Amino acid sequence: PTLVRETNGLGNTWKVELVDSTAYVVDHDGRLHVLDVSSPREPSLLRSIDVPGAPRDAALLGDRLFLALGGAGVEVYDISDRADPRSIGHIDVLGSAQSVAASGETIAIAAWSHVAIHDAETLTLLATEKTRPRAQFEQNLGVAMVDDVVIVAEWEGLHLYRHRPGYVAPDLWLDEDMIAFDAEELDARAV
Repeated sequence: PTLVRETNGLGNTWKVELVDSTAYVVDHDGRLHVLDVSSPREPSLLRSIDVPGAPRDAALLGDRLFLALGGAGVEVYDISDRADPRSIGHIDVLGSAQSVAASGETIAIAAWSHVAIHDAETLTLLATEKTRPRAQFEQNLGVAMVDDVVIVAEWEGLHLYRHRPGYVAPDLWLDEDMIAFDAEELDARAV
């Protein structure tokens, strides 16, 4: 590779997503930058906007840009006007949104202690899954989607899950603290 050009002033950049000749760059300083890269040797900064957290990842789906913002969840932007992203929604995440991926009509969020799948249009939570049941230490750091398969990069390996839209299954997590109760306190209400 040969250096073509450097663009300074974008902060600690973490991720770049491209749509045609527009680049969306997120930095860890809490900003989303929009650049015109129609001439890659002469990129021009069109706009920079503050985002409500420290961006860790970005994913595109149609005219939507999803930003994983750590403890601030996921912010959703309408990018139908490529140079002027507008916030149109927010997803609160139990945990810390480390990575986000999109496929079809869904997005997947690596949320540190689990992966969450949401409807990309309504932002409704569809499913969650822990990668390691009752783990002492779990870090879901990355996520990708291929059709109905969600691939989760976690501290101790790679986990693949098949997401089946419309399939209803219980979503019950029991923490060790919750099930380590004194036997004398047990009653139907506690269970």
